[in-house]
Amino acid sequence: MHTFACSEKETLLVFAFSLVNAMIADICDEDELHTSVHREGIYFAVYNWWWKVAVSIASVISGYLQRYTGFVEGAPTQSESTLFWLRAWEISLPAALCLGSVWLMVKYPLTEDRVYEIKALLEARKARIPTPADPSIPV
Repeated sequence: MHTFACSEKETLLVFAFSLVNAMIADICDEDELHTSVHREGIYFAVYNWWWKVAVSIASVISGYLQRYTGFVEGAPTQSESTLFWLRAWEISLPAALCLGSVWLMVKYPLTEDRVYEIKALLEARKARIPTPADPSIPV
């Protein structure tokens, strides 16, 4: 029998990725409120494109960081200086990026109350506007 255990880092990543998708959905609702157009596909396409760009940039940066730290590929051991700098970058860079993310989240204009208000306004708008696909409405 296998047991499943997540580290704190993996749990945080799952939470962060779920939160981002929920935030995009809320942004799409606000956009629909202002434009009356469903553009979820555009928002998610742009997000996923930038995600791919970010992963590519992170891969390149990690290669340069390994070179900068003095990492020697294939060496049985690394120097103390290399290990120190690898640890320093592995800890400080993600921590700095997380702090930047927290700062951006504090500035995020969509509060929980505003999101519920937007959803109620959209539902009220949809209730007033009959759609041609609705069989209960005579054509």
